[in-house]
Amino acid sequence: MLVCVNVSGNRILVRGNSGVVKSETAHTLIGRGHRLLSDDIVVIKKLSPQTLLGTHDVKNKEFLALRSIGLLNVVR
Repeated sequence: MLVCVNVSGNRILVRGNSGVVKSETAHTLIGRGHRLLSDDIVVIKKLSPQTLLGTHDVKNKEFLALRSIGLLNVVR
């Protein structure tokens, strides 16, 4: 499972097993003004031999899955 967040212009990919609070960490970062790019389905594009770009699938663009809440629309 993966979560991708834009933190101060850098795309951060958080990876780990289910239940290790990746989404909760992303939720905290969003609360501090950073932007969610993708939760669970992260599309990774290779731009050059040294550069990867993490982005979203159109279906999960604005949603974060939190274990205690469910699906949360982070734009609203």
